[in-house]
Amino acid sequence: MSDLYGLSSGGSMKKMAVSRLVEGDVICKQVISGAGVLLESGTLVKEHHIALLRKWEIESVWINDREVMVTQTNDNSANQPKKRVVISIKTNSADEILKAPAIDTPVIASIDELKNYDLVDVDEQLVSTHQFELGDFGPADDQSETEWVQQSYNSHIATAEEMLLGCRLNRLDEAGIIKLVKRSIRNLTLCWDDTLTLTLSDSPENYLVSHSLNSCIMSLAIGMKLNLQKEELETLGVSALLHDIGMARVEDLVWKSTDKLTETQMFPIWKHTIFGSDTLAKTKLFKGIPAYVAYQHHERNDRSGYPKAKKGSMTHRFSQIVACADVFSALTSPRTYRPRLQDERVRRVMNSLSFSQLSGEYTTVLMEIAEKGRLIDPSPQTRILIVEDDSPTANLMMHMIESPQLDIVHAIDGKVALEKCMSWQPSLILLDLMMPVMNGYQFLDELQRMGLRGDAKVIVITAKATRDDVVKGQEMGISGFIRKPFSEEMVREKIFSTIGIRLT
Repeated sequence: MSDLYGLSSGGSMKKMAVSRLVEGDVICKQVISGAGVLLESGTLVKEHHIALLRKWEIESVWINDREVMVTQTNDNSANQPKKRVVISIKTNSADEILKAPAIDTPVIASIDELKNYDLVDVDEQLVSTHQFELGDFGPADDQSETEWVQQSYNSHIATAEEMLLGCRLNRLDEAGIIKLVKRSIRNLTLCWDDTLTLTLSDSPENYLVSHSLNSCIMSLAIGMKLNLQKEELETLGVSALLHDIGMARVEDLVWKSTDKLTETQMFPIWKHTIFGSDTLAKTKLFKGIPAYVAYQHHERNDRSGYPKAKKGSMTHRFSQIVACADVFSALTSPRTYRPRLQDERVRRVMNSLSFSQLSGEYTTVLMEIAEKGRLIDPSPQTRILIVEDDSPTANLMMHMIESPQLDIVHAIDGKVALEKCMSWQPSLILLDLMMPVMNGYQFLDELQRMGLRGDAKVIVITAKATRDDVVKGQEMGISGFIRKPFSEEMVREKIFSTIGIRLT
């Protein structure tokens, strides 16, 4: 079958080493890496595409270097020499045409520009509705990746602002929203680090707009790490971008308040999930999963969320991903009533919510992305897990040993602690023995059986330790005991003698 420009979709292909790629080659099979789709079929190779392939250590790709001979059509067309043009197509849909650049003078192809060429097989019905914008396909030759991503991000912020305004006027630009999401996927694919870094650049005055876009970017990053398919990724991105759309129906004075909100003021904010799902249910394209996500993204695993206090793990998986991105974006953004939280506090909050309120799997992926992308400083080397069912005791101990040298996480019982250790390896475990669900000894047995203990030291926190406890503890490799009630000096000295860290 001939494509729009007379190129045969079944034409000859050849496998080409990335080291031998040149600008003007045409990719004819999707190139996929751990970050998702790097290059689509039909991509016209440019220098930054080659750099991207090398960055992700792609060794070879399939290309089709077929060319089309065309003639410029103007008043002097008979006297004009023929110009060689490479045409590349993704699919037979209007918004998927990439470009029609002349080999010597690359251009972005809109329908008007295509009319400058004598292309026999152009189906104008497919291309006439789509106009391309400068920068749609990566940085210009005189533009750095950072500058290009910043320009694109600024454009997306403007689009997101129009989206919220349109919602208030009952006019949601569905096509524009999908286009924004596709471009965000493209930005992450081409410029992963720069795109993630921009999620920290929001301002408290424009919080709702930037929060919506940043939650979208972080959700897409999680989805790409999970190797979601293209259609799933786009649905996730739309759902994340629109998760707080119901806030458009909440008065600005409420969510922009510089003071702590009263319960009366909080009531419409609690209802924004209902407002959002109602709004999206009335749309043509977003009444499915995006409406569910708008409704469910504040549900929590411990049933402390809203609007239904439903267990978070029972919600749609995209709701769980967006919930993680939503919380992270909120913690790392300045608000009208507080500055951005420090990295240590962000990490502590996210770790404490992992499994207990948010999905442990998706929170772990998000924090890995955040640390590798330098959105927050990498986790301190020494991790301490406090396993204690009495929250006041756990909070007191966390306060006593709080230090920039430590990454401290609390688990309320042995079962929760075991779940945390599946994705978070502690250096030291401060362990209560008498706990419901799974006691301290049972926790250590399971930890050892599952091969999760590693080199972690264990200090038992207990009100009384019998001789049998001491003997059993030695058999299980316990490093020592701290008896309740304890002092700050006692705890700090025990940590120093066990793992050699003098807390400052």
